[in-house]
Amino acid sequence: MRFGNMGTDMTESNVIIGDPWLQKSGPDSRLPEGVILACAYELHLGADSVVEAAFLRRTEAQDELWVLKDVRVAWIGAILDGNSLPCRASSAVGRVLVAGRTDRELPACIGLLDTLLRAYQGFCWPTGFVMPGIVGEQDFNRMLSRLETGYRSNSAKASENETKIIRVARELELHPEPTGDSTTRWRARCPRTSHCVYIDATRNEFFCGWCRRKGGLRELRQFVEEREKRHAERSGSDHAQ
Repeated sequence: MRFGNMGTDMTESNVIIGDPWLQKSGPDSRLPEGVILACAYELHLGADSVVEAAFLRRTEAQDELWVLKDVRVAWIGAILDGNSLPCRASSAVGRVLVAGRTDRELPACIGLLDTLLRAYQGFCWPTGFVMPGIVGEQDFNRMLSRLETGYRSNSAKASENETKIIRVARELELHPEPTGDSTTRWRARCPRTSHCVYIDATRNEFFCGWCRRKGGLRELRQFVEEREKRHAERSGSDHAQ
């Protein structure tokens, strides 16, 4: 996982653990004691939007960012009132980031949030501020503005330097577009699916985590040919019935 600029008091080397999709969190994960609400915000997922609440936990050695994904605002209020919620109160609960402790609480919190939202780019994006905590609406909007400026700049630079695999993806009608999180990373339509493949333009390589396929130009052409052939066979079978 790559991390971008993380704010005033944080550097990339401070990040110890990154788990934005909660792959390391089990079904019984709960918010630990000592967490403080960072803020809550709405995430746009493409076809839907959900509310996510972020919490900061500080120890003597590190800063941790915890999240409740797809949470109701009333549940956030219950947490702030000191009530313990079961895991079923959210679609997912867990620790998404751990970094070396910094001196000041607000920059630490903004730095972790900045890192998390950068990891989300290409998958989801915050569309609205829901509830303040350590981070107020003004600070949150300033952070988003910086992220959006970087996104536009990276996208423009990527578009100016298309490589062969991007041209091949266009030829194959995969509609590639820059992700915005770097000047070399693109996403494109995974053939005959509803998700994306990701392309490293510099390396001329693609990767699809859902389909567990990766490779270069030849592998991309082969991947598309396989999917199109399978689609044609299914369509022929349906018509025969």
